[in-house]
Amino acid sequence: MVRLNEMTYQEQQQVDMYGCTEAQMKEAVEESLISRFSDKGDKHDVNAAAAKVASMIYAAQELMAYGPYDGDTLSNILQDQRQLLNRAKWVLFNYVVTGVNRSTELSNQFMQPKVLIEDLWVGPATKVDL
Repeated sequence: MVRLNEMTYQEQQQVDMYGCTEAQMKEAVEESLISRFSDKGDKHDVNAAAAKVASMIYAAQELMAYGPYDGDTLSNILQDQRQLLNRAKWVLFNYVVTGVNRSTELSNQFMQPKVLIEDLWVGPATKVDL
């Protein structure tokens, strides 16, 4: 275990934002997704990642509903909620959105015409023929 004063500035910011480093979160999430949610053992299973995000959001709602307990302060509860929601967003963007884009690219290889999400943005005042 690395102490906070031994971490880089970026890792310290991650601990403030998420309650852990991104590397620690990635390891924990992938272990959880493979062992608990995915029937395929795929750490990039979009449905498993989405279930994980839903679980995290539910936990944040529970923190809001019950407030401080066991001598915990309101500011500690708010910090825990903020970090938990930040972790949920991180999982969403790094596993769910990435997985959907990857699945779309794979399925588009077998479809004609091939249109990816990135191809749809053409900027202002430009015509698109599909």
